[in-house]
Amino acid sequence: IGLLLLSFKLFPPGAWCIFWVAVTPMALSQASVVNLDYLIFGATAVLLSASLGNPGPRLYSICIMGSLVLLMTSKLPYLPLLLVPAAAFVIRKNYKRLPGLIAGMVIALGGAAFWNYIVKVDGIFDNSLEIVKRLFQIDIPLDPLQQLSFVVFSPWQYCHVPFTTFATHGLNFFHQLVGVLGELDVPIPLVAVILWAVGALVVIFIREEPLDFNRRDSMILGCCCMVAAAATTLTVLTSAFLVWMPVGSTWINVQGRYFHPVIIALLIGLILVNPLAIKLRSGVLMQFGLLFISMMINGMALYAIVNRYGI
Repeated sequence: IGLLLLSFKLFPPGAWCIFWVAVTPMALSQASVVNLDYLIFGATAVLLSASLGNPGPRLYSICIMGSLVLLMTSKLPYLPLLLVPAAAFVIRKNYKRLPGLIAGMVIALGGAAFWNYIVKVDGIFDNSLEIVKRLFQIDIPLDPLQQLSFVVFSPWQYCHVPFTTFATHGLNFFHQLVGVLGELDVPIPLVAVILWAVGALVVIFIREEPLDFNRRDSMILGCCCMVAAAATTLTVLTSAFLVWMPVGSTWINVQGRYFHPVIIALLIGLILVNPLAIKLRSGVLMQFGLLFISMMINGMALYAIVNRYGI
């Protein structure tokens, strides 16, 4: 909650985008258990908001270094999100931010290298592969190095794998992103997913405060956010393909919750490129409407749990 509130303060125009992803039943269920997912979600929100907002150099450095350490030492596939603070630095030309940005990147990448070394040396990686094989009852050997060779030496053939994944399982991933309740694996009704998607279209028209960029800079930063979202999607899929999928797989099994940071970057990018802004009176009505819809969605999620488990 603290990370989300900090992100709202750092970049108010993106507050509703972050909030709307944060109130999905999937995100809330992950926040209620002990894991890294919601911490990663909050770190992503702070990283993007500090980059696009206008905090002082000291607060900027703390936010960037802290969020990058959390992201890169635990979820290296989110590396393309670094495009956003880099682009924002180039456009703002605020050189007081440079020490914090460089320090954050050095610490984060160093931490990522150290963590991956520990994972390999201590056998955590091999144990994880065995757990995955037992959970999914996979008899075919998992060989990340062979998968990596396929990606590197046959990139055009590999491009068909993500395309096939989204073409055949895209709706399932989106349903998971919004409404599969963590380890309970309880999908919420499809109507709730549709309501959330409609709300996601609405939030790109709501800004708590006007942007402090000119139109050209706002367009560039918005495009950078969307490019970062697309690149992160590809790296997350590739990571899952290397580690979790059997050799020769034609699609990738990855949970929708891993794309919550991607959706934040995408929605904020749309906010930045969108020239339309809702007037205050209409905006307030829309905000209350979104709050009501979010309660409806989570009410449906609660009903799904009660109906399935008889709580």
